[in-house]
Amino acid sequence: MNLLTPDTLQRFLARFCTFYDAVLRSCSAFVSKQGELSCDICIEAQDDESPSGWSNVTLRLHGLKIVHLDRRVSGIEVLSFGLQVYFLQDTVRVDLDPDPIHEKMLGLQDSLAYVIGTSLQWKAEVYHTLNDTPPSSS
Repeated sequence: MNLLTPDTLQRFLARFCTFYDAVLRSCSAFVSKQGELSCDICIEAQDDESPSGWSNVTLRLHGLKIVHLDRRVSGIEVLSFGLQVYFLQDTVRVDLDPDPIHEKMLGLQDSLAYVIGTSLQWKAEVYHTLNDTPPSSS
């Protein structure tokens, strides 16, 4: 997995079109063998580096502090307004489908879906087109 840092954030968001109109597939928390609480967020997103234009992207937050997914107002399955990532002191915050009117980080009470941890890694599994042929075994 790739470590996301403030220095790599803009390139990451650009590659995945800031996750506009991406689809949230799953969000799961787990405890590692070392006792660290983590969270995987799996998103189907546009990908500038995928042959088909789409990939499954997994965001893994380590040192999980908060997972908040509020579906009372509306569904959060489609990230119409993408996602935003903020690095604050010793934490990283991922806002899923943030309010499009605000250009800065919302207060926690205003966000419908967010996850906070101490570090963030990611990986992309690209979709291949039907015309792709597997490598020959010579």
